[in-house]
Amino acid sequence: MQTTDRSGRRVPPRLHTLCALTLALAAGAAQAQDSNFGVTFGTKVWFAEWSTWVGDVNTVQDDVINQLSSEAKPIIIPQVSFRYRDFIGSLSFAVPKTYEFKEPSGRWEFERREIDANFGYSITPGLTASVGFKKFDQINAPTGTKAYQVSGPTLGVSAASPLAGGFSVYGALGIGVLKIKSDTNADFKADYSLSEVGLGYTVPFSRFIRSMNFSVGYRSQVIKARDVVLTDRTGTFPPVKTDARDVTQGFTLGAVFAF
Repeated sequence: MQTTDRSGRRVPPRLHTLCALTLALAAGAAQAQDSNFGVTFGTKVWFAEWSTWVGDVNTVQDDVINQLSSEAKPIIIPQVSFRYRDFIGSLSFAVPKTYEFKEPSGRWEFERREIDANFGYSITPGLTASVGFKKFDQINAPTGTKAYQVSGPTLGVSAASPLAGGFSVYGALGIGVLKIKSDTNADFKADYSLSEVGLGYTVPFSRFIRSMNFSVGYRSQVIKARDVVLTDRTGTFPPVKTDARDVTQGFTLGAVFAF
């Protein structure tokens, strides 16, 4: 376990550059839409490693940030979207999942609950911009109390570009300035970022179920709490501020029906 009173923890590999290239490719793609109205429903499985943080007090009475890491677990994310002409609304939520964090100095169990709602506009048939709302809860599994809750508005852009033989490439980027509420600590502002890139394959069906899309990709989500105050409880040194990162990342598998 890494214990520190300053930032400097391991930063996960970012996907922004790769996603940006995907978005640039997809922005020029043109696909004809079959109708003015459409519905999709499906599930994504995110095989995610979760790294989070907790506040603690060390042996010399200094506030510190403990960075905790867990093994990868599958997070199931049902999702539904509706399209009318160029307007798109979507809703997804993560089925609650409990993670175990084992470190030499202790053991923690946290349950995560997550929901995302977005409303977007299709700028071109291959490129969509959106605004949304995100809520993320981290629950102390043994007691059922909230370690913290993250919520707030988000902005995003997503794209898909067709390849040959039913294959396509897709990418998504999201950002937000969220608020972290905690039952035990002061509230913080947080920088939110989401990156996902992957490959899709579409199987056409009948008129009722138009198609089914399979996808495989990689997804990274970072929630960075800003200006967490750490104090010297003996009063010898003045308080300092640092950042603390909550990172979830891993491969995804998805299956979506289009109606």
